[in-house]
Amino acid sequence: MSLCLADPTLGRVTDVVRACREGENLSGAVRVVRQREPEWFRWRSAVRSVCWETGKLFGRNRVRTEEPVREMVLDLSDHSLRQEVVVDARRYGMDLDRGEVLPMRTEGDLRRLAYLMGVPFERLQRDLGLRGDFFAPVDTAAAVCVGRVYARAHQRRAHRWSGAAEELKQRSTVSCVGLSSSGVSMRDHHVGRYQELARIESQVSTGWGAFARTLLAG
Repeated sequence: MSLCLADPTLGRVTDVVRACREGENLSGAVRVVRQREPEWFRWRSAVRSVCWETGKLFGRNRVRTEEPVREMVLDLSDHSLRQEVVVDARRYGMDLDRGEVLPMRTEGDLRRLAYLMGVPFERLQRDLGLRGDFFAPVDTAAAVCVGRVYARAHQRRAHRWSGAAEELKQRSTVSCVGLSSSGVSMRDHHVGRYQELARIESQVSTGWGAFARTLLAG
């Protein structure tokens, strides 16, 4: 018997939900996550899988799946977990929050936070389709997603520049021979430049991360 058709309280929640997805039984997957004890790891991962599948649906099929998930999220006693599930769902096009879970934010709030955290507001304007209305409410979950995406992207760049600097330092021979204007070897000049780029990218990543965290703060 399929894990999805058996007792939904048996087996790892991620395995059971995957079996339901493979059997195209999304309602079964929803039933499984609703009957399991909410927690931050496997259960949250299972809910993300359900949201990913639900985000592909349209019309009545979507409503039949989305509403039970939304009710489940609103019933969570862990406020932080409830917020994270809402943000996870937004990544896949599901809007589970209608003002009950995440703080209400305006375009003016985003502009102010972007300035305080040192991140470019223009990216938010482009990605969120903001229209320049200072008092207009914004999609908080989507704004958090954007902030986290940029934080991860800049952190990856920081790691790449840092790795390039370490690799260059470890080379026993280099093709660039000579001295830079500062009097250090050309290799050391490039190492310093790479390290500075890594520092800048890491700083920008920190700013985007702080922007996303502040949006979720009550």
